[in-house]
Amino acid sequence: MDTINKIQTIFTHIQSFNEEPMPKPGISESEIAGYFDSIGLAPTANLVQLYGWHNGIDNLDAFLSFLSVIDAIESYKGNKSLKKDIPDFEWKESWFTVLDMNGDVQICLDLETNELYSVDVECDLVQKIADNYDAYLDAILSLFQSGKYGFDEEACCIEVESDVWNKLREDYNIKNAWDL
Repeated sequence: MDTINKIQTIFTHIQSFNEEPMPKPGISESEIAGYFDSIGLAPTANLVQLYGWHNGIDNLDAFLSFLSVIDAIESYKGNKSLKKDIPDFEWKESWFTVLDMNGDVQICLDLETNELYSVDVECDLVQKIADNYDAYLDAILSLFQSGKYGFDEEACCIEVESDVWNKLREDYNIKNAWDL
């Protein structure tokens, strides 16, 4: 299954138990290219497909949103400015924010390596999530297909037993960050 189909399947699972997600219409390849040109980056083919499908999805759960390209670029500019002001800030210019968790943790895709990172600006904490973005998607897809998760309707968030998530981390070589 290609990347966009994995993401679409994951989103279908999320929509089956959570009525809160608010997908935004996709945008054209030329719009995507223009936005990325404005910050001197080239989008990956996967990001072009992703933003062509939906230009952001609010409320994937109570704490998580897929950022629109404009919001992601604003996050990117903020990180770049922070890196200029604080050279020890462990962020790279190839890291593009894709997801936002509760307004303070960003999930960034390394456009050069396809690695996935968690960036918590408030706590000055950066952790590698996965060596490969697709491996992380495979782990999430496997979780949803297994049905070994719950959804706390009151908190509006996905719950996974630690032993289930730890097994997925092991199976898909997911690092020790941003656990569900």
